Formats: sequence, C-alpha cells, structure tokens
Amino acid sequence: MAFFVAQTEFDKARAVAARAVKTILYTEEREKLNVYTAWLNLEHAHGSERSLREVFVKAVQVNDSFKVHSALLDIYEAAGALRDAGELHDRCCKLFGRENVTVWVRAAAHALRTKAASGTKQVLARALQALPRAKHLNVIAKFAQLEFKSGHAERGRTLLDELLATKPKRVDIWGIYIDLELAHGDVARTRRLFERVTALSGLSVQKMKSLFARHLEFETEHGDARTQAAVKDRARAFIERKLAARASAADADNE
Repeated sequence: MAFFVAQTEFDKARAVAARAVKTILYTEEREKLNVYTAWLNLEHAHGSERSLREVFVKAVQVNDSFKVHSALLDIYEAAGALRDAGELHDRCCKLFGRENVTVWVRAAAHALRTKAASGTKQVLARALQALPRAKHLNVIAKFAQLEFKSGHAERGRTLLDELLATKPKRVDIWGIYIDLELAHGDVARTRRLFERVTALSGLSVQKMKSLFARHLEFETEHGDARTQAAVKDRARAFIERKLAARASAADADNE
C-alpha cells in the first residue's frame, strides 16, 4: 500500500488493502486492524467522505469496534480535523462511555484543545453520570492528570483535593498528586503534600514506612539537612506512637 500511495496510485493501494483483509486469518486481529487503519488513512487523505465511511463500516464489522473508533480518532486528530474528531468523540462517549474511562479522557483532551476552560468540567460531569460509581475515582484522577499536563495545574489540584477529602487513605492518589507536583516543579507544594499524607492516621505501618522513605528521598534531592532531619523526627515519632499503642494494648490484655 505504501508503495502505491507514494506513486499516487491510490486505486492500486485500495486493491492491495482489499486483498489483504480477505487473506489475513481471522485470528490475526492486530494485523487485520493495522491494514484497516492504513486503509482508513488512505481514504481520509485521498478519498471521499463516502469512501471513508464505507471502509469504516467494514472495519467495525470485523474488528473490535472501540479500537476502530480509536484508530479513526487518531487519524482525525493527526490531520487536525477537529470538527470530525469532536463528532466522533461524542459518538464514542455514547457508544462506550458506560464502561470505558479512556473515551472520556480523550474527549476532555479534545475539549482542552478546542473549547474554553469549562469544556473539561462538562465532559467530567457527563462521565460521572454515565460511568458506574466504582470508576468515578479513576476517571477523576485521570482528569486531574490531564489538567496538570495541559497547563491547568490549579484545576487539577482542585480535583485531587476534593477526591482526597472523601478518600484520604488512598495512598495511590496521593502518589499521583505528588508525582504531578514534582513534574510541575513546585517543591514547596510537594513538601506540603508529603507532610499532609504522613500526618494521616489509620494507615498501615508498611504504607507509612514507604511514604516516609519517599519523603526523605525527596528532601535529600530538594531540601537540606534541616528538612531531612524533620522527616526523620516525624518518622521516629510515628514509630514511637505505634510502639506505645502496642504496649498499652498488651497491658490491657494482661489485666
């Protein structure tokens, strides 16, 4: 196909694609999808809306529908076809949005590229209505990451702070937050996050040990002797409280 496209012999390229999809074994799913993706690229670049639609319909019939929709989204976005991409994002959210977090994150990324700042809020509201509650935490965390990486750190912080207000013991979310602030280059905010999470009660000794170790590593790189000593002191105080609590429980059992 690539050879004929380079020679601008598009009909011959189409013929190669048509033969290929007929000869590929049904078990070779990735190869079949790759051929259809190349064919979709061909029709988008050198065909018509009708020919693109016809190939897309064929592709959906014999491939995973979500993967085909995603491939066409990639083509639209790479070509800067933002209107077509927006319409397809809406369709993907309707088709797959009750279970798939990725379609909402991609729709939000599109909104950031094409709409006002409020675009992601609207997409998130729709996502939370469509997705089961068990996936809400994941989609909110993904949106927060997207906001940070798109230059809207404050909106990302708001999402994560609200999330941690209801799920304060989710160490994985704290880890995401810390990683985002580190990447953002805000040492003071990162330090406050470490201080907040290591001040929580109810976390296991193993999790606290890991958090204090990571905090100390952070201070070794970004702090000084004073901040490093402060982490060690807080870790030591935590261990002392745990030992005292165990001793008190043991005394109560012996009475």
